[in-house]
Amino acid sequence: MSMIERISHTKGVSNLKLASDDLKLEIYKLTLNEIFIALGQDLQGLPKNYVDDLKNGLQETINGFYQLRIKSIANTININAIMPKFIEANTKLLSATTLLGAGKIKSDKYYKSLQICRERIFEILELLA
Repeated sequence: MSMIERISHTKGVSNLKLASDDLKLEIYKLTLNEIFIALGQDLQGLPKNYVDDLKNGLQETINGFYQLRIKSIANTININAIMPKFIEANTKLLSATTLLGAGKIKSDKYYKSLQICRERIFEILELLA
């Protein structure tokens, strides 16, 4: 079960596609918050499969925001300020997972990528508050 599916179920949603736009936005915010919290933990102890889950959760959230972008709910958030931050957060998380996937040791670049991703997610959450 993906991160978004798990969070959706905690909100009583079995099919996110059928949820209201307000509920989708709430689930996306919760997903971002979970990623933010995870990246604030011991980064040395994050297993590769969990980092992959974080990456997939972020990508699903970004895709969800692109779908919300054309809906009226987009008028309630500063979508134009949020999307560039999503792009940077995603790029940094992809960079970190690529380093892990290549079998490289966790380096400064890996940890810095995760920290920058976390910072961008924090900025997104601030804009969504």
